[in-house]
Amino acid sequence: MAKTDRAFKVQIRKGFTDKNGSSPANNKMQLGQLDEHARTSLNNTIVSLYNDAFHTIASAAVMAGGTASDFWTRVLNEAYGKKASYSRSRGFDEDRMLKIVGNTVLQDDFDDVLLFIEYMAGLFREKDSYLGFLHPYETFNAVFEREYVGYRFLNGHIVQITDENEIRAVEEAAGTPSENAREHITKAIALLSDREAPDYGRSMEESLFAVKAVCAGMAGEKGSPADILKKLEEQAGKGDASFEEARYMLVACSAFINYLKVKE
Repeated sequence: MAKTDRAFKVQIRKGFTDKNGSSPANNKMQLGQLDEHARTSLNNTIVSLYNDAFHTIASAAVMAGGTASDFWTRVLNEAYGKKASYSRSRGFDEDRMLKIVGNTVLQDDFDDVLLFIEYMAGLFREKDSYLGFLHPYETFNAVFEREYVGYRFLNGHIVQITDENEIRAVEEAAGTPSENAREHITKAIALLSDREAPDYGRSMEESLFAVKAVCAGMAGEKGSPADILKKLEEQAGKGDASFEEARYMLVACSAFINYLKVKE
């Protein structure tokens, strides 16, 4: 075996060595940092999405979504603030651009990496509107989960959430039929995920406004959370509830009670 091949040591999270504790990879939740393994996985994901977007197939859909040169022009201009200079017939040096991206993901500060991942996922999402098979947000979320990164994409924003049940709950709420409630949830997510100037108080307000909007839709224009609670009590008293509903209500109400205890 060549000497350089020794640099390739198997490191698989949630695999045999993790389960048996013989030589575990980092299996602690990463908050405020990214280890080398996670950074490498994220960089490889960008490369994979790029290859899928521009090289896996050749079709009108690819061209309709913009060329690779258009893609890199935006990255240089919007993400790096650099002047783009190239001949349209020659295009960009892909290897050089991917190396620049790789340096960012592998070496830059944690916050800058997540900011860049958020930006790149948005570009791939635009491309996905033509292709329909990239699913960048879901793809990055799978990497975050596998690499024990305590962040997830929600509505196009990276948010610090480590519990998959929490993620599903917020995603479902963001898809509520109530347009008013959706707007408030979307604002709450954006305010919570702003790493430069987060506004947690306003995020809480928007979340509460979303609840009020749903209650108004269920109990009339002047309906309140208290009116909905009364209706739920009446339904529960009649036995019109499933195990799943009872379990959800137990968890949700317990969490809210604990929050009220802290505020008191």
